[in-house]
Amino acid sequence: MDPNNTNLPDDNPISWLPWLQRARPLKRIFSPWPGNGLFTNIPDCRTIEYHSRRLCYFGWRREEAHILDFKTGEMSTWSGVDTGALRDITLSDRYLIMDQSEIVRGEKYTILTVWDIHESRKLVGRFPEHPADLNDVFYLFKDKLVVSYSTREGLWAVHVWDLRLDSVREVGEFSNLNLLHVNTDTNVLVTFEINWKANPPEIQQSKWKLMAVELLERRQTLLSLPDHTIRAVNNGKILPRPGFCRHILSDKTIAELFVEIDNRTMHLHLMYDQAVYELSARWVEYPRSDFSRPDVMFGRIILPNPNLVYYWDEGFKMPAVYDVTRGKADWSEEYSLDNRLTTDKSAKRIWFAASPVEQRHGTGIRLFGDKEVIGLAGPGGVEVWFFNPDFAPDSLNLDTSVWTSHT
Repeated sequence: MDPNNTNLPDDNPISWLPWLQRARPLKRIFSPWPGNGLFTNIPDCRTIEYHSRRLCYFGWRREEAHILDFKTGEMSTWSGVDTGALRDITLSDRYLIMDQSEIVRGEKYTILTVWDIHESRKLVGRFPEHPADLNDVFYLFKDKLVVSYSTREGLWAVHVWDLRLDSVREVGEFSNLNLLHVNTDTNVLVTFEINWKANPPEIQQSKWKLMAVELLERRQTLLSLPDHTIRAVNNGKILPRPGFCRHILSDKTIAELFVEIDNRTMHLHLMYDQAVYELSARWVEYPRSDFSRPDVMFGRIILPNPNLVYYWDEGFKMPAVYDVTRGKADWSEEYSLDNRLTTDKSAKRIWFAASPVEQRHGTGIRLFGDKEVIGLAGPGGVEVWFFNPDFAPDSLNLDTSVWTSHT
């Protein structure tokens, strides 16, 4: 295995899978946030992104995004447009997406700034404003950005932005849109609309040619669920987890939904398998915790592969890994939370500053990572868990004296 390869093949059989399954990293490293402890450099806790050995975040003033390269130690800042504060970001191996808004003649718009971080090329796109968080309606697949937003009629409009050609095409409007899958190799988009009130739930699955916006196929199928859970989806309130659409492998996409019914929250995974052209569903029964509300216990999940879910368990004050196939969670028996992550009360106030009041409790730890790294971000810095023997440095080697700026 090439240790310099930051883009591991999706189908690569990782030798460290047993360690991932048991939450047993080879090495843990703590690093404070860069900036000599200045409060202006403490991130906004709502968005911590990680991809291809790079960590991305924006400060609590929400003026620009910062990227820390764990492999090279390089640090850089990236600016959006002068329309307002940053609301969200996402990162891939090549692109940084920054979300802002502006008001033009009384109409509110979402402004997306796209940076090609390899070539320092900047694109700016404008879309009608949406009421949901960015990661609920916004998906980046290689060089294709899918943007979806709610219309005044209660439908979901879907656009595809080719970032290499800087070309945008509107796909159409959809009702009850629950999952999107993009195959950039065949230039295909698959959409899934689900009628949750039917028994069993009804799926309308549509296949589109990207950029040409040509409907290739449409079919209706039924979603298979255990009989005793049909009532929950028929009568419950169904909400997507923020950032819910995860492209786990090149041929699979997973969405996690909250199903709220009878003062209880259930967790449902939708998974599309491109190889069989089929959508399936599975219930995930996370262990009970002292902090059982989804916004606390499961604020952010990481899926190293389709059957492993890492989450922060506020009750135990540690990361946990849930194995879907075994229906069992594991915690690192020897783990104790590094106090440097959370002890500074002033930093913690800033960390929570942009969060709703009802979410300003607990440690505030946010997870990030992929199949070789799991990270914990807190007011005082980050703790990084390394699982890949070929990428387990003794320190992050961040050069805090040199920042490259891109405006």
